[in-house]
Amino acid sequence: MKKIFSAIFAVFIGLILSTGCGKKAAGNSPAAETKPTIAVIPKGTTHVYWQSLKAGAEAAGREFGCNIQWIGPEREGDRERQIQIIEDVIVQKVDGVVLAPLDRESIAPSVDKLANLKIPCAIVDSAVASDKYLTFAATDNYLGGVLAARRMGQILNGKGNVLVMKYAPGSASTTDRENGFIETTQKEFPGIKIADTKYGQDTVETALCKPPKTS
Repeated sequence: MKKIFSAIFAVFIGLILSTGCGKKAAGNSPAAETKPTIAVIPKGTTHVYWQSLKAGAEAAGREFGCNIQWIGPEREGDRERQIQIIEDVIVQKVDGVVLAPLDRESIAPSVDKLANLKIPCAIVDSAVASDKYLTFAATDNYLGGVLAARRMGQILNGKGNVLVMKYAPGSASTTDRENGFIETTQKEFPGIKIADTKYGQDTVETALCKPPKTS
């Protein structure tokens, strides 16, 4: 996966650099340029998936001679923290941003702000409700849900009850997967009943939490 992310980031960094970013270095040579700094802002920093993203970004950074600033929320559900991080890198005057938006809607104004300030932004992993980004790369998440539904249909021989454990409201990538699974199950496997759909949120604890007992 590191090699895949490295290749993706090589494209991202190449596009960002093609916009002409680069900081003039102070000193005797006014034409000299320091290494461009690209902020990579994932949905979270602890999961192994995001660590693979970090490794790929750093490998591409070395290839292109860029400083990679890796900074993201510790928890994947911390939208406010991700918005603040974007504000912070704007103040730092980074040359470009690679962003995995935590929320389709609430992160969109930050992406618009980056565009207005002419800071190129590449979106990865999950969509955002803005068209002001430089480029976007993600898997076909809806198709992923379709494939999961068909596999589940095979395993259950077209009959049974399933629980859909959703991720979190507003997350575009996981919402597409959930919709792909639910809609395909209802269309192609009428003998399978979706017993319930619940949000697990972004921690193991909330996903495992049992509903309170009613008297």
